This record gives sequence, C-alpha cells and structure tokens, in this order.
Amino acid sequence: MNLSLMKCTNGLIVIALLFSLAAVTGCAPSSVSPALSTSAATTNLVEQSPQPEVLPELRVLGFPSGETLRATYPAQLAEELTGYKVTYEGLPGDNPEEKLNLVFASGEAYDIVKIETANGKTIFYNFAIKGALMPLDDLIDQYGSNIKASLSEQTLSLSTVNDKLYGIDTKTRDRDIDYGLLVRQDWLDVLGIDQPTTLEGITDMLQAFREKDPGEMSSDNVIPLTNVGSVVDGIAGAFGVSQMWNLVDDNYVFMCEHPNFSDYVLYLKDLYDRKLFDNEFAVNKADTVNEKWINGVVGLVSTYWSNMDTRAQILEVIQDAKWDYLEAPIGPDGSRGYRRNVGYTSGGPSVIPLSAKNPEHAVKWMNMKLDPEIFPILVLGYEGEHYNIIDGDYFPINPKFNDELGGANSFFCGVDERIYGPLWLGRARKSDNVYNGWAKLRGWVGQFDVLDITQYIPVLPNVVKDQKVLEQMTTDFMTQIIAGAKDISQLESFLNEWREAGGEVCTNELNEWYAQSKDTIY
Repeated sequence: MNLSLMKCTNGLIVIALLFSLAAVTGCAPSSVSPALSTSAATTNLVEQSPQPEVLPELRVLGFPSGETLRATYPAQLAEELTGYKVTYEGLPGDNPEEKLNLVFASGEAYDIVKIETANGKTIFYNFAIKGALMPLDDLIDQYGSNIKASLSEQTLSLSTVNDKLYGIDTKTRDRDIDYGLLVRQDWLDVLGIDQPTTLEGITDMLQAFREKDPGEMSSDNVIPLTNVGSVVDGIAGAFGVSQMWNLVDDNYVFMCEHPNFSDYVLYLKDLYDRKLFDNEFAVNKADTVNEKWINGVVGLVSTYWSNMDTRAQILEVIQDAKWDYLEAPIGPDGSRGYRRNVGYTSGGPSVIPLSAKNPEHAVKWMNMKLDPEIFPILVLGYEGEHYNIIDGDYFPINPKFNDELGGANSFFCGVDERIYGPLWLGRARKSDNVYNGWAKLRGWVGQFDVLDITQYIPVLPNVVKDQKVLEQMTTDFMTQIIAGAKDISQLESFLNEWREAGGEVCTNELNEWYAQSKDTIY
C-alpha cells in the first residue's frame, strides 16, 4: 500500500476509535487534533487517491453524421463503451476532395480524418510528404497495443511513407469477388436459353434480348447490356483486362498497353453499333443504371453483390422477375475472370492531422475500439438483441440490427483482422439478397477470379500521384473509340501521350515493387 495512503487510513481509524470512546462515556471529545480532523484526513485521502482521467471531446471528419438511427446508434454505442464523446462530421457528397484539401491546408483542428474518397490515396500521400499528418509510430507504441495486435504488417505497410506510419487502413474482407454479370434469368427462361459461359454465347444472348424482347418491353426500349463506363466486369476479363493493372508474362501492364486492349474496345464498339450496349454508358451513374434495371428494360448488368437489395426493387415493377449471376465468360484466347478484391476500404486511411489538439486521445480511442471485448459489440451489437448465434455462426435480428447497426462499418478505424471474418459474415446476413449474392460470387473464388494487385500496393510515389490521371485518360480514349469519336488506329499516338503523362514511369515503379514483393502476395 502507498505509504501516504496508509497514514491517512491509520488516521481515520484513530478518529473512529475516539468517537467510539465518546459514545461509551456519553460525551464527545472536546477537541480533535487538526492532523486527525475528519475533513483534513478525507481531503488528504482524496488527494492521494487516483483520479479518473478527464477525457476530451474528440472531433472527427469523414464519418457518418446526421440524425438517422444508422448514424446515431453506432456513435452512441462507441461513446458508452469507450467513454469518449465524439463530434462526427461527414464529407460532402460532391467533391469531398476539396473539403479534405481545405482541412489539411488550413490546419483546422480535427483529431481524426477518415480519407475514404476516390482519390484518397493520393490526398493521403501528398499531405504525408508535406508534413501535414502526425506520424503514428511512437503514439501506437505507447497507446496502441490493440492496434498493433489487430492489424497485419501488410495493412500497416499501406499507409507507411518513408518508413513512418501515418494512417490506419481498414481491411474488411479477404479474397472476395465484388462484381459479376447479373442477368435477367426470367428472360433466359422465356427464350429457352441456357446461361452462356463464353463471350460468343454472351453476344448471342444480347442479340436475342434485342430481337425477341422476352420481357415484352418493346424492342426499342430494351437495353441488352448497360454499365457505368467502359470497363464491364466479366466481359473485360474475357480479354484478360479485368482491371487496370493486368499480369502478362510475370509483369504488370496497364489496360491500354495490354495486347488484347484493342480487341476488347472493338468488341464493345460492335455491341454499341448494334444497339446491344447502352448508348448512355459514358454518362451513366450508379443511380441511373439502378433505375433502368428496376424499370425492367435491362437484360445484363455488372453488379456489386452489396447492391442486390436495390436490384431486388425490380419486383415492385415486375413481380415475377428473376435474376442470377453468370459465370465469368471465356474469351477468344481462353481468358476469363472477375476481379478479386482483397478487402481494403476504398480511398485512403484514417489519419491524425498535425494540427490535432488531442493526438494521444485519438490513438487511445481507436485503440479502445479494437479492444477484444469492445470490438465485437461495435460490429454486431449485443447477443439476443441485435444477433443470435446458431451453430457457431452469427445471424442478425432484423429489423433492429439493420436499423441500428446496418451502417456501423462506416465508423471503423481498422478492424481486428484476427477475428473479423466471422463477424463480417454475420453483418452480410443482414439481407438475404445481399448474402446470397455474395455467396454466389464467393463460390467462384479459386476458379476464375483475378487478383486486384492495387489493393496490395503500398505508397509508391509515382503510382499514387499519376494513377487516377492515367485511368481517366484510358477510359476517355475507350469511350471515344466505342462511340465513334476516334478510331482504333490512333492507339499508338494515344499510348505515346499516356507514357509521357507518367505511364512508363508508373509501370516501371510498380513492377520493381512486384518483383521484390510477389512471394508475399497471395
């Protein structure tokens, strides 16, 4: 026992004995030594007792905000379990990068910023090298034992710049196919056509959709194939260009430099010219494609499994509609494949700006959320209230789970990668449509999935700086060819521009990293 505390305790014992003696003799002691007075002893005891830490209110950016239950319940749950009160602010839906640039440039005092935007990796790298982000190594060594235990070396490497850790990435899943070709199965049934397994079969199917109008929508209204942009999952894979970086002879080449690039673009152009490919593909947004599918005019569309509840809204228009994922079709040279995601959230990591007022507490808060007893509750809630365990598996209790914790994953700053797999699967079961879509695509992992290498790439300066520009140049050129604004004979001229814009440097940088790291990639 602490010596000062022992002295205080002894003093209180003496006081108690004095008052007991007074009670026996019928009178109180005429005086009590100041050194033994109750108030003095109590004050001394309080001063010597450990006081609870006063926790500051944290301010964070890039998390869900607002008054909806999906935004308020996970925040309240985190506050109850960690003791930290947090003010959450979301990023604007339009041009979130502008807000992030303004925050880092102005030094506005956010304690944590979650960079989950299309250009998040670039923003992260730019401000890391400019000294606008707090290095986390020492803070995590001191306050982040759960972070160190929960995150793999691979995850930590993704946000390491010049041998310093500047962010926490969130790995939500592993080895999943996210997008597949979703077909109107009821149209196939009407036509008596089996699900195609080759690119030639896909073409014949689309032609039949157009000519025979199995949905009785009028041939002029039928859109055999729609997509957002010119990279159609599955069809691109049939040409070996399932993603922007594709492996050829143990080296990665960008899509536009792939030997099958011309064939892929000309195939889509042929579909476009024959009115088998949506003539609005270049301007389509996700909501536009959803609307077309729900209205029942689309026969085939690339679909993320998490979007299956939205796709199911077609039943409100066409009650007997049926749909199914197709196997990745086999192309002319035998290529096939859907992109395999390794599970990191899009964009960049959660970071602590150099201007943060409470960096130590920011790390403590993220660390507490990864506590082995707290983290599962933040993911799934409470057993019997939000989920049940059946034969060792987690099953959400809806609608309560979906209402209160459906968006809880948006509040994560890293996950415990050792235990998150089964917890994530429990979250996926919040919807039968979503879970069944995921399970169908997951069943094809190992058969015709193609690794998305970009998920493993650490911070490579030129790739981070130029990749988005190179992607945009490539997709713009593809769109121009498909729509007839340019000719494929202009490819070599385009490639020269692309290489000068950073394509050649990025290709060399990526392959140098790949040569050193490929044995650790799975």
